[in-house]
Amino acid sequence: MPECRIYNAQGTELAAFNTNDFGAIITVGRSSKCSVSLRTVADTSVSRHHLDIERQAFKWTVTNRSRYGMYKDGVKMTTADLTEGSVFRFTRLFLCVGATAKPSSYDLTWEAQTENGQNRAVLWPGLNTVGASNDNYVTVRTLDVSRIHAYINVLQNRVTYQNVNPDNPSYINGEEIGEEPVTIKPDDVIVMADTPVKLVQGIRFSSHASIASSNAAANRKDPGASKGMYYLMLGLCATFIAILSVMAYILAKVIL
Repeated sequence: MPECRIYNAQGTELAAFNTNDFGAIITVGRSSKCSVSLRTVADTSVSRHHLDIERQAFKWTVTNRSRYGMYKDGVKMTTADLTEGSVFRFTRLFLCVGATAKPSSYDLTWEAQTENGQNRAVLWPGLNTVGASNDNYVTVRTLDVSRIHAYINVLQNRVTYQNVNPDNPSYINGEEIGEEPVTIKPDDVIVMADTPVKLVQGIRFSSHASIASSNAAANRKDPGASKGMYYLMLGLCATFIAILSVMAYILAKVIL
C-alpha cells in the first residue's frame, strides 16, 4: 500500500505514514493512543478516535468512527476503499492516499471576516465544494454565502467555477454567471453573493516531523536498551562458563 499523508485545509502536511509499518488496523485521531496521533496538530473538531484504516483480504479500507463524518468527492460516507489518488476529508483535515494524492497548486483566498478566522484554503484535485457549511471542502462562512454556494473543479491546469444556488448568484470579474461551469484563472475576482474570493497559486509547507505514531515509536530500537541486553548476555555467558568449570572440577575429583 502506498504512503498516506494528512494535510490541513491550508495545505500544510501534518503527518506521513505507510500502512506496511503497522498491523492490520491503523487508528487515527487526537488520542495519544492512536497509531497515528494528531494530538499536537489537530483541534477538537477531530475526534480522539476518528478513523480506522484496516487491511481486508487484498485491499485496505478506511472507516469513520466519529460523529463528525468523513467525505470523499463531496459525498459523506462511512467506509470506503483506499485507492491510489484518493482524498478523504474529515472535519478540516484531509487524508491523501499515494503519491498522486496531494493539494493542487491552487488556493482560494478571501478578505471577508469569517467565524473561523481563516482567509485561505487549499483546492484539491477534482471537485471542491465551497460554501458556508463546515461540510464543504472550502468553508467561507459569511452571512451572504450559501451553505453550498459553488463547485470548483481542478483538472490538471484547468480550473472551473460553477454557481450552485441560482437564487444566490456569483460574479466573475464583475459579470454574473449562470449555472454552467466557467473557466477561471489566477487573480480572477470571483464574488459569491457579496463576498469576493480569488484563485491564487498555493504555498505548501510540511510540519509532520513533529508527528510520531505510537506504533512506530514502539518499534523503534532504543540504543540504551540494546547495550543493556548485550551486557546481560555477556554476564549469562560468564556464569555458564563458571558453572561448567565447577562441574568439571567435581567430576575430576570423583574419578580420581
